[in-house]
Amino acid sequence: GTKVIFRVPQGFHDVALVSTRVEMDDCDVSKANIITRPDGSLQPDFEAEGNNVTTEGNFYIFTWTTSAPGTYYFVCTIGSGKHCLAGQKFEIEVVEGNSDETVTVMGTETPFWTVAVGYPDMTISLGDSLRFVSDNQGYHDVVLLSDTCGASTNYDCCAGNTISNNTEAVLYSTEDFSNTSTEFLWTPEETGTHDVVCSVGSHCQFGQHFTVTVESADSGAAKTSLLVSAFVALFGFLFMAL
Repeated sequence: GTKVIFRVPQGFHDVALVSTRVEMDDCDVSKANIITRPDGSLQPDFEAEGNNVTTEGNFYIFTWTTSAPGTYYFVCTIGSGKHCLAGQKFEIEVVEGNSDETVTVMGTETPFWTVAVGYPDMTISLGDSLRFVSDNQGYHDVVLLSDTCGASTNYDCCAGNTISNNTEAVLYSTEDFSNTSTEFLWTPEETGTHDVVCSVGSHCQFGQHFTVTVESADSGAAKTSLLVSAFVALFGFLFMAL
């Protein structure tokens, strides 16, 4: 009876079940049973079991209700398993018992550089560095926008051709993030405010952006660092009762 809620950015991922731990570990999605697709459509068999998909802003909210004990293996099949290989997979063990608990599937607390996170703006001191760690997949880039763009309430920097028209520099490209064991440290060379975004697809519109204000070292700004990793998602292990 436990409800498991997936909060999925529209158009980027699906939710699917594979039969065995080996298939999940190897990201073999050839026989995966897709429950909900990137367009939010729910397969009829799963709809009949009382599951549902709703919309919340730019996200689909998929609710899956446990109905029988056992171990379930969830993956994303996008890219013929590439999202799974990047870590978008997890298992749920359902045991006998009475429960009406609701569990939301979420990523690690570490602020990975990906869509649907919601990065806070920050203030750092001149000389501080932001560290970007690659997952060797090449799904994202890091683009610095010019001061003329600015971050409005609805972040117009993400709309239309705004990114391409206001790109000041490409700090790290998708090719950079495709390299093996790559780590990048960006140290701003002067004070000012910078909008940092991913320019791939609609990633910026789905939350992959933040504003960093760089102040002089003697301004008393709270020293802040950010570790961001180009990662599709990171799921974990859930243990629950029916």
